[in-house]
Amino acid sequence: MNAYEENGAVMADVVAFDDPRIIDALSLKELRSGKTLPQGVLTRFAIPLDNAAVAQTTFGAVAIELPRISYRRLAGRRHRYVWGIGDSGSQSIWDSIVKQDTETSEFTSWSAGNTFPGEPVFVEAPGREGEDNGALLSVVLDGNRHCSFLLVLDAASLQERARAYLPHAIPFGFHGNYFSAKS
Repeated sequence: MNAYEENGAVMADVVAFDDPRIIDALSLKELRSGKTLPQGVLTRFAIPLDNAAVAQTTFGAVAIELPRISYRRLAGRRHRYVWGIGDSGSQSIWDSIVKQDTETSEFTSWSAGNTFPGEPVFVEAPGREGEDNGALLSVVLDGNRHCSFLLVLDAASLQERARAYLPHAIPFGFHGNYFSAKS
């Protein structure tokens, strides 16, 4: 998700799993079986540049996948907030958007009954300070209406700001980006 150098070590933040079962669990056959997916958690590895032992820190127990930060501002630098998709425990697949604070290990989440969000994309508010000052965009499958919608959340609070329904479902995809038209 991100890496940066601090205090003589490379800090690498990743979603870590106990074992490699997630690879097979994402096959179409396994997804259709309804089995619970292995859950990854946000983990920081401190890799010393002097060959000392690697230290590992886990940020809470909330499951997260497809993690994002404010890349425009913080790629390759220390960050505090991470957004991703999570599992509220009511389904066998990711059904929520989560925000993880790497300083306090606290998390916030958004979910709505029988909806399945894709990777949230952070859009920084123009001219504003604050790492989480902006919006999150996610394409969400609505299982009740059998179509998708674009969800807009406040990135700081995860309060819903808007949704725009489409007349059909959008297939799930991985890794999207937002680029300002003025870039």
